[in-house]
Amino acid sequence: MLRIFVLTIMFLVSATMTLAEERKMNGTELKQFLPTIKASGDSSSQTFSEKGLTTYVFDGRASEGRWMIQSDQYCSSWPPNDVIECYDVLVDESRQTINWIGPRNSVTQNTYKILSR
Repeated sequence: MLRIFVLTIMFLVSATMTLAEERKMNGTELKQFLPTIKASGDSSSQTFSEKGLTTYVFDGRASEGRWMIQSDQYCSSWPPNDVIECYDVLVDESRQTINWIGPRNSVTQNTYKILSR
């Protein structure tokens, strides 16, 4: 009986992992995708314009920066700092999650919703 239970759990975990379809987006996909979404975290949200502007709101306070694509990565800079940081972007469209993998392998996970246009 225990063996059947363990096999059932293993099957369910495997099936759930198969449903998750996280994949790395390339530069062309990112250019088309980002301006159509609003990414949200615990106390934050971020939107992206087609003209390369991005607005980040944390605890109700907004800041504006610039975004661009370099070598299939999302990159951004935030005034007054000119430093550009770049991230790999992994998206799971079935769960509407987006993971930003930073320069030191930091991971920030957000959910996203498609904006009405």
